Amino acid sequence: SLPVLVSRSILFVNAATALQVSLGILTLMSYVDINLAASHQAGSMVLLTSLIRLCAVLGSKGAII
Repeated sequence: SLPVLVSRSILFVNAATALQVSLGILTLMSYVDINLAASHQAGSMVLLTSLIRLCAVLGSKGAII
C-alpha cells in the first residue's frame, strides 16, 4: 500500500494530465481560441507543479506535508 501523500500526489498528477490533454484537444478543435490556449498554458504549469510535488514526496519517502 502506498503512503497517503504519495497516492494523493499521483491522483493529482493524473487529474492534471487529463485536464491538460482535454484542454489541448479543445484548443485544437476550436481552431486555437485564445482563451482555451491560455487555459492550456496555465494547465501546463499546474501539471509541472504537480509533477515536481510528486518527485518531492517520493524523494522524501512520503514524509513531507
